[in-house]
Amino acid sequence: MSKKIIVFVLTIVLTVAGSFYLKSRTVSTTFEEQYQNIKKVSFTMTFFNFGPFRANEFDIYQDIENIEELEQKSQVIARVHLVKRQQKYGTFYSTVKVLESFKGDLKSKEIVIYEPIEIQMEDLMISGAQKPMDDKQDYIVFLQTAIPEDNQHFNLINSCLGVIPAKSELHVKKVEDYKDYQDLDMIKLNDLDKYDFFDITFDLSSHSDIEEVPINHQVYDQTKQLLFDHYSQILEKYAHMKGKVVFES
Repeated sequence: MSKKIIVFVLTIVLTVAGSFYLKSRTVSTTFEEQYQNIKKVSFTMTFFNFGPFRANEFDIYQDIENIEELEQKSQVIARVHLVKRQQKYGTFYSTVKVLESFKGDLKSKEIVIYEPIEIQMEDLMISGAQKPMDDKQDYIVFLQTAIPEDNQHFNLINSCLGVIPAKSELHVKKVEDYKDYQDLDMIKLNDLDKYDFFDITFDLSSHSDIEEVPINHQVYDQTKQLLFDHYSQILEKYAHMKGKVVFES
């Protein structure tokens, strides 16, 4: 075999190997690098997840009026722990380990949950009512099947009640007069580690021309209250522990 052919073959091998290496690095590290470089946190259009006039992109979620309805509407109820995550299809693609299954016939020990959150540039944009899951504690999740319908990919049944931290104390940060898309500095980055949930009251003045918005916000408020009122009950039933809600201004 001539030297030219050998060099040509080696070039192809090295190029392909480099391509696979870069691809693997992109999948495994780029998201975490982006997450570590987040500068601002924003809850955007959260109240449009709720009510009879919810935005079309959030029509996968269901309104819940009581805990019995939460359990009935959920196709899967489980205790899970975050394994890894990345961003796909403009949303967090979170792989979790199933520790205990209470409802639903799960075939795998690991499933994927789509969280309504995405990173845009250096901003963490949260479209739901819950902050991202982390690996510091387990979660009780209430889920419905998602695409692909393979019994491994799931959406939250409700963006407020779909994922609940299994902690003895749920630390809640109250945020008043929040202007979505504008108050990117109102919630600090270290608040994500300090608090488990953000009880946000939105300033609706910029939406005054949309008469349905107050109705959506009212359902959002009612759903948050369900979480606060029944947090301990949910933990006792599914996490075998007691819990309480601690509010902080």
